[in-house]
Amino acid sequence: VYTDKNPQVLMLVNGVPITQLHFGDRGGRSFPVRDIARIEVIRGPGSAVYGADALAGVINVITKTAEQIGGTEAGLRGGSFDTAEGWFLHGTRWGEVDVAFSAQASRTDGDSSRRVNSDAQTVFDTILAPFGFTPASRAPGALDTRNPEAVDLRLDLKYHDLQLRAWNWRQIGRAHV
Repeated sequence: VYTDKNPQVLMLVNGVPITQLHFGDRGGRSFPVRDIARIEVIRGPGSAVYGADALAGVINVITKTAEQIGGTEAGLRGGSFDTAEGWFLHGTRWGEVDVAFSAQASRTDGDSSRRVNSDAQTVFDTILAPFGFTPASRAPGALDTRNPEAVDLRLDLKYHDLQLRAWNWRQIGRAHV
């Protein structure tokens, strides 16, 4: 089962569902890979215990703890199409509190030279054109590979058996051509 919104696979981060309010899909967000400790996948009928959103499976992304980060890591990278990314991870212990912090920011203008010559709608337009239907396809046209500026922040605080997890993901805007 596949749609562009993919509501059949339940996506979790540390056991919390990541679902867009408007469409119920998993959204187009990226995830800071450097902050992933492991990924758990449940396929098939066993995923049914997670509810209707888990028809085709469950993906649970587990983030790193303060101990797994074990200090500070930071980096920058850049590439073609004005792509830039920076990240910062820090894991420490303040008294009896474990603290894990993660930040990532990224942006890219994408490759404006990529083009789509035809799509599924082009087939329907060709079939229905003799009957006076107006073409609906936007092909041929440029493929939009731009990504908006995005910022991802995560803070985990753990004191004995109590844990506070805060995560904020912001899509700042679209790149303009």
